[in-house]
Amino acid sequence: MIKLLDLTKKISLYKRDADKAKILKNISWLFFDKFVSTFLSLLSGILLVRYLGPDQFGVLSFSQSIFIMLTAICKLGLDNIVVREIVENDKHQDSIISSAFLMKSILTLSTYCILMLIVLPFGVSTPEKITLIFCLGLIFQPIGILDLFFQTRSLSKYLVISKVIGVIICSLLKFLCIYLEASLTVIALVFLLEPIITFGVLGYIYFSRSNQLKWRPKLSFSKFLLKSSWLLLLSSMSVTLYLKVDVIMIKYFLSFSEVGIYSSAVRISEGWYFIPQAMVISLFPTIIKAKAESLHKYYSQLQKLMNVMVWLSLFLALIVFFTGDYIIHFLYGEKYQAASSVLSIHIWSGIFVFLGFVSGRWLIIERMEFYAFKRSFYGALVNVVLNLILIPQFGINGAAIATFFSMFTSMYLAFYIDRRTRHIFYMKTKSLLFHSLWKKLYQYK
Repeated sequence: MIKLLDLTKKISLYKRDADKAKILKNISWLFFDKFVSTFLSLLSGILLVRYLGPDQFGVLSFSQSIFIMLTAICKLGLDNIVVREIVENDKHQDSIISSAFLMKSILTLSTYCILMLIVLPFGVSTPEKITLIFCLGLIFQPIGILDLFFQTRSLSKYLVISKVIGVIICSLLKFLCIYLEASLTVIALVFLLEPIITFGVLGYIYFSRSNQLKWRPKLSFSKFLLKSSWLLLLSSMSVTLYLKVDVIMIKYFLSFSEVGIYSSAVRISEGWYFIPQAMVISLFPTIIKAKAESLHKYYSQLQKLMNVMVWLSLFLALIVFFTGDYIIHFLYGEKYQAASSVLSIHIWSGIFVFLGFVSGRWLIIERMEFYAFKRSFYGALVNVVLNLILIPQFGINGAAIATFFSMFTSMYLAFYIDRRTRHIFYMKTKSLLFHSLWKKLYQYK
């Protein structure tokens, strides 16, 4: 009997070690993808910023912001819901994924048609033309549902391969555009090409595998997913609104040139967000399983992850804060020197964004979609109101201040408002006050 228990224990430990190895491998692939993508995007972005100048780069950034806002709508808030449902109901994965694909396809096509009906009757100037080119990428977004198929199996290497191929090809084309002094329209077409290549490679990898999904969309699953995700859709729209509405409002109050200067700083500030994203994407299925084993283990993992997020974000914020002037001058040149003050303010928002990646997934696991929406709504409201007040007064620095306070509100303060989420607020507070560090120092004494 003892030998049997020992054997069972060994098998359990082996499985645990195998799971850890799989997670680490998955994280490694995701970090490789994000590192390569970020490096090449940053390099090509720097050269594009220098080549285009503040005014044309402002047009490009404005169009990208419209595209990102529409993408949030077309995703329907489904991605995290689909991952959760597949992990919890693996036998229905075929119907879940194929139903989500069909829903996204219908919405993306409808959205682009509506956009053309709005834009075309009034004539197409350069900003509108660039926006229409960018938003054509919406049509290819539903293929991204295959991401979730590979995510739930911790097969991130296939996602990485497809994304890295797309980034490398398009980065090389961007370098060529700069060398040949191509127009803004041609550069926009290169941006459009990236999702086409990425999703094309991903589709090829998927269809070359033997264990494919059986495409069986069902109305019942579509209704269930829509019912589960509509609040997340509103939440996602709110998040995108307070992330990108500043660009729209800068254009309204100031100019495309100011949009270009502001966006150049934000690119650097948000360039680090791949770190928490990669970590949380890989750990999400494991954290869901930890909840089934023990609430103590579940919340312990969440607290440790929050601690790591605070340390990472603070380290990066301090470096950028003290070297912001040099970074802007070195990367972009004298034309963009005004971006250094924006960067020094905006970088501190990252602390709450890093924490938000963790708490956002917690809300999904706990099926608290309504609270996710409320949190995002508060952030969007604060951002819009502060932008209206601060941009006319302080220009693009005002937009950076508004972003900081909107992140503080939505990713931190909003969790205190409701009793059901208040313990997450306290967990975040512990991380922000370095509670675990002081505890260890106290125990050491």
